Amino acid sequence: MNDKQLEQLSERVREAKGAVDEGDSKRGMTLMKKVFGEMARKGVVSAHAHWVMAIACDLSGEVEMAFQEIRKSIELDPLAAPFGSTTVGKAG
Repeated sequence: MNDKQLEQLSERVREAKGAVDEGDSKRGMTLMKKVFGEMARKGVVSAHAHWVMAIACDLSGEVEMAFQEIRKSIELDPLAAPFGSTTVGKAG
């Protein structure tokens, strides 16, 4: 995957986050599902993308799906600032 393709994926994630930030979490979820499809085809994984999806799911009332996305984020990058502070999926 080249830099241009990565930038295009990043832009799509930003677009989904923008939709969520503007109060359209359902649109954000729809956009992220498309992003995940493209990521899968290109062999890309992203903790940040799963975190954005978690926020969209939570705000859409899809709480269980939000927890699943948070867990994926933590698995992919347990030290990332925003999701390292959550207790979801941690033994305790």
